[in-house]
Amino acid sequence: MSNPFARPGLLSGRQVVDLTAVRFDISQKDKLEIASAWNSASEWLGIPLDKLLAHHANLRPRLARLTPGKLGVTKKRISNVRYQIKRSTRLVAPNQKSRSFKAPYTREIENLGVRIDCKYTSASLNCLFRYVSAQGPRLRDVDDRVVADLLAAMLDDGLQKRPRIIHQNACRAWNKLRKRFPKLGLQQITVPRYSKRSALKPNEVPAHLRKEISDFLARGVTTDPFDLNTPISAWSPSTLKTYDTQLRRYLGWLTSSGVDLNALPTLCDAARLDLVVETFDKQGLRKNSRGRASAAGIAFLLHQICQDASRRVPDEAEKARLAAQSAELKKLSRRLRKLRQRSPKNRERLARLRHDANLAQLFLLPFALERELSKVSTPRRVHALLMQWTVALCILTFCPLRISALCSIRLDRHLNWARPGMKGSLRLEFSEGELKNGEPASLPLPAECARMIRNYVHKFRHLLADDSDPHLFSGATVAHPKLASVLSGQLSRLIDDRTGLPVNPHLYRHIVHLIVLRRFPGAYAMVARVLTHRSIATTIKNYSYFDAELATAAYQKLVVQVQDGTVEIGSAASSAVAYQPEKEY
Repeated sequence: MSNPFARPGLLSGRQVVDLTAVRFDISQKDKLEIASAWNSASEWLGIPLDKLLAHHANLRPRLARLTPGKLGVTKKRISNVRYQIKRSTRLVAPNQKSRSFKAPYTREIENLGVRIDCKYTSASLNCLFRYVSAQGPRLRDVDDRVVADLLAAMLDDGLQKRPRIIHQNACRAWNKLRKRFPKLGLQQITVPRYSKRSALKPNEVPAHLRKEISDFLARGVTTDPFDLNTPISAWSPSTLKTYDTQLRRYLGWLTSSGVDLNALPTLCDAARLDLVVETFDKQGLRKNSRGRASAAGIAFLLHQICQDASRRVPDEAEKARLAAQSAELKKLSRRLRKLRQRSPKNRERLARLRHDANLAQLFLLPFALERELSKVSTPRRVHALLMQWTVALCILTFCPLRISALCSIRLDRHLNWARPGMKGSLRLEFSEGELKNGEPASLPLPAECARMIRNYVHKFRHLLADDSDPHLFSGATVAHPKLASVLSGQLSRLIDDRTGLPVNPHLYRHIVHLIVLRRFPGAYAMVARVLTHRSIATTIKNYSYFDAELATAAYQKLVVQVQDGTVEIGSAASSAVAYQPEKEY
């Protein structure tokens, strides 16, 4: 058995199939069904039969993750596989009465465990203790090589949801244990660090640079129309937060590159082109599109800082120098943005949604979930949570909002019903500054979506939040809605489990161009309005790659018409279907 955590004597799936094949008390039909079930489980889980442990503690959590939508099979098929595996395991596999398939603690670890009075430390070291018990080394022989093998074993096993975090906590607990019991002679272990914090904390930025950043951001929110040095439209709070983070990240990169921030008199000195390029190179930002996008944003922000400084200095020579530096940074930002590539992951996800059958399955999912919940007579919290996700999917289907805007919907402010008592038609009303473009928006919702929201608020929402909570998607406290990252992860897992489609909430916004441009070629204005883009140029830049497919489809229709003789070559009718996106703008 190759599982590094398993106790000795456990059988593998291959051994169970072989043992059932020679049993005389099992019919030939049952033997074939058992073998088919184990082979199907091996294929679905991606684990060879020789490595798949025949123990309920190992099989149960793995089989519980299988869903019909992800596998493309029926729910009954999964149920049959689980039954045959359970049946065959009970017939031939020994040691099934034990709660865990992992090796028991050695006598040395048991004696040490009695002396550990902290439950968190004991729980954190459990994976390491089990691994050591199965592999056989003594505690004083545990070093960086052993814990590295532990991480590789956990990643290969695949049962833990966050193996790296569990491994990191085990290393920290081990070092604390070493300090507490020095007589054991335990070795120091290097704690791995997976998160790389590049942005400096506000108190880590020198005072003179921090003041300059605050003054620059304060000028960005000025609404005086006669101050020509301020932006045309005031920056939103989210923009201010982004700019502040970008500047502290760049200063963090300078610090990691060996630059003394106290030796830089102003931000413009930190924005010299040679220093910027050298810092970007040391950070390796040219290797991927995400790095280039981050570098482009920071370069453009430094351009704005130099441009703002050039307008304020009285010296003409210094003004010309800062203006030239600002122009070079802007040129660098444009080049980096031009080199940025579209996310291949999103392109792969959208490829399956180009088929109308998959798209229809995605759009019909909230209504299928609603029918499933309508059969529940006494709702519980798990049903309320599923109804919450159903409402979120329904809103995304008809109004593809950004996930942050979706989470911020309030019952008392954004849901505008035509009649009192949540009756009549429904509109989502966003005031100025609540959406990313900063403009107000009134988005109608169809009757079926309004009915779904009404049903959720009246029958399910009280199981998740108090009446004092004004948010449609309640969070942990009354003051805040559900976190965007939490809701996004929940919706992604739900869609993947039910349909097998790798769709996240933001992908609903990319789906808009698949629907609109395929039926109305060149209708970029409609896509821009649905996505609430401030400028149609943003829409064209993001979705112009779809033009080749639309143009090819229109050309193929012309070829078919010529072949059938339905339209003469060069006629007005054939010219009318030509792809002309420039008419839209």
